[in-house]
Amino acid sequence: MLKKDLILNLFSLLLVFFSISCNAPRDNPLDPNGTNADLLQIKPNLVQIEGTVQTISAPLTGIPGVSVFWLPGNIVVTTNDSGKYNISNIKPIDGLLIFKKDGYTPDSANVKWNNAKQILVPTVNLNKIPTLDSYSIFSEVAEQSTQSGLIANQMADLVFKAKIIDSDNDIDSVFVTNDMLKDTLGLELQGKLYQGTFSTAKLNVTNLDETVGYNFDVWVIDSFKRSFFVGSNKVARVIKNGVDILSPNNDSVAISLPVDLSWNQYENGFPFTYKVEIYNATNPLPIYTMDNIPPNQTSLKIDTTSLVSGDYFWAVSVVDKFLDSYKSQPGRFRIK
Repeated sequence: MLKKDLILNLFSLLLVFFSISCNAPRDNPLDPNGTNADLLQIKPNLVQIEGTVQTISAPLTGIPGVSVFWLPGNIVVTTNDSGKYNISNIKPIDGLLIFKKDGYTPDSANVKWNNAKQILVPTVNLNKIPTLDSYSIFSEVAEQSTQSGLIANQMADLVFKAKIIDSDNDIDSVFVTNDMLKDTLGLELQGKLYQGTFSTAKLNVTNLDETVGYNFDVWVIDSFKRSFFVGSNKVARVIKNGVDILSPNNDSVAISLPVDLSWNQYENGFPFTYKVEIYNATNPLPIYTMDNIPPNQTSLKIDTTSLVSGDYFWAVSVVDKFLDSYKSQPGRFRIK
């Protein structure tokens, strides 16, 4: 009987214990049913940053996919389709935002909280990095003659042509560098290309052959005076000789249209085409040009209204696939 009473007493004590435990305050902050559960949502000691990243040129549009780094928190978020970003639930410690995306110049912004709970960062505008669409370098060698028809000298130049894409349209200048150059070579915008033609003296060489195989780097400076390396290319070949023109060649007898031009066959170990140019006596620019003439063709019939009565010069060039060329000594003829 005593044993039975003891068991009943122990059972009663256990009921009292569990009753007290169930009614005790629930102070565990991780307990979803506890009295501190709302603190997990409010987070009174944490703050947030918001902002937008846009293009630097008009029309100003948001840039998606920009990586936004928050330091010292080592947090990274990405801008949405509208260029907006949000960094929340961070401690209010002064820090730095860094903005990066391939193809754009990186930027940064300092953040100071000053007891704020939320900071709207001023809009950041990223500058598009210019890119090189095309870049060619080729040699131009030309024989020149005096009025008597004798060879006076030979001109040899390198020609640079670069097409640069810059959606922000803030290119200040374009130039070329090379280890052998004394100075940089500035390229001028002509149409859609940045171009420049430079003599051996400007290139710091005595012969164009010295430039073959060397890199010529293209650099862009923007309106903020930042410089960008955009590409490199080499001189492929310097053609060492050309063709001899046959007829007409310094004829003093006036001829009429059509004009029959002829020259010697050119033979060398590389693919090429011919280019024929005609000049009048007062203009250094050709008034007639025919290029991509097949290598087995050695004559051309000219019948054009651009040739009126007067004196003319003509020349034929050998041109390879890299646009390297060698221009013949010019011939002279007269239209009656």
